[in-house]
Amino acid sequence: MDSSTVVELSRWQFAITAIFHMTFPALTVGLSVLLAVVYTVYVRTGNPLYLQIFRFWKKIFAVGFGLGVVAGTVMTFEFGLNWGVYAHAVGPIVGVTIGMEVITAFFLEAGFIGLMLYGDGRIRPRTMALASWMVAFGIYVRSSPRTSAARRRRPDSCRPRPTNAPTCGPPSTVSARCTSPRCSCSPRPSRA
Repeated sequence: MDSSTVVELSRWQFAITAIFHMTFPALTVGLSVLLAVVYTVYVRTGNPLYLQIFRFWKKIFAVGFGLGVVAGTVMTFEFGLNWGVYAHAVGPIVGVTIGMEVITAFFLEAGFIGLMLYGDGRIRPRTMALASWMVAFGIYVRSSPRTSAARRRRPDSCRPRPTNAPTCGPPSTVSARCTSPRCSCSPRPSRA
């Protein structure tokens, strides 16, 4: 097998893993809130229809959560194995973020997801509702750095431009920073 085939297979492997990891955690983010709301309504009203809805969607949530965790673990290893140079360059930055995610949110989820999935009928309904809300909170905390990073945008005057486009800064590189005093990305002179 020549090296171009191996590279192509590695890219396909990562793409399929990333598709699973983007699909199932997105599903669990929404379902966790739905489950918490539905069970809380059940606790407040006592209507068994809400408990039936909770039990149905809980099974789908468990499958999505499991697939998301497995795909995320595999994807982390694929970064190091398929793109070693890239992983070496960004490891000190991405590694801290992944470590923070695991310590804060994943442990919070893991502590309460067992109660949410297996505590129905075994623990008090209010404790079950609390566990559902804590799982939803943990999933939100875990996913919020990614979504907030995707929402952040630099001002238009700070965006990289093609080298032949006029810039207010040095045009020598594509990623030249803007030097306009109104631009939020320009370095500010220190006041002495």
